[in-house]
Amino acid sequence: MSDFEFKIGGYTFKGIYLAIFLPLLSSIAGGVWAVSDFYNKITGLEGKVLSNSAQEAHIDDLSKRLLIVEQTMADSSLNELQGKLAELGANLTAIMEAQKELLGLKDQFKDIDVSAKENALLVRSYEKRIQELEARIKIYQTEIDDLWKGLDALATPYG
Repeated sequence: MSDFEFKIGGYTFKGIYLAIFLPLLSSIAGGVWAVSDFYNKITGLEGKVLSNSAQEAHIDDLSKRLLIVEQTMADSSLNELQGKLAELGANLTAIMEAQKELLGLKDQFKDIDVSAKENALLVRSYEKRIQELEARIKIYQTEIDDLWKGLDALATPYG
């Protein structure tokens, strides 16, 4: 393996370089894949958060409508009260529907929180796996070096 050489683009490489850099490059590629997967999950969470932010504008609109209803009630006289009660009933129905939407948003926020915790656990497991792979690569590298030393000793027993 130490005499094995190959040429790429006018450069000559020894076989030992292949034995050293191939495991290293595969570990780096695995790390890049793990980071890419994590980034995709973060991007998905970002989309959910942005959609929830868009719904906050709807909530603000409902709050403004509620303030208008309260102001209208304060300005009403007793004679107009019966007509306003019907309008108030319609507004209360709209408020109840908005409250149901808010409860749905609350559940979505809980889901996002759970997803974030799951992603944190996933990142920790990837980090642990990368550390394990690095330790195994180090062991393999030591074994490869020892094999090369043994082959060199066999090839030149007297010198």
